[in-house]
Amino acid sequence: MGERGSSNREREERNAMFALAPTFEIPSTTCAPAALPGVSLSERERALALLTTVLVLADHHLIEQAAVCAQDVGLTQAEIGQTRTLVLAVQKACQRYGLPGGVPV
Repeated sequence: MGERGSSNREREERNAMFALAPTFEIPSTTCAPAALPGVSLSERERALALLTTVLVLADHHLIEQAAVCAQDVGLTQAEIGQTRTLVLAVQKACQRYGLPGGVPV
């Protein structure tokens, strides 16, 4: 597959990933308006939220796709790595203190 075909495939995968979380575009009607009144997430912020979610779920296939989506909207490798590090740190802290969300890593 040529570079153009690969680019189209990546764009389709990114759009499919964003379709998994359509409500990221719509401000929440519960607690989010108090924190961010009238704000919706940019495509970059949505990609970061999606990446964080699949990292927490530890679904390696989705992590790979979400990382590609994140890069496509401008997140750097360093930002993706920092996100992964933060998720792992929170998971380890939860595991250490017996809190929900602790995933053996």
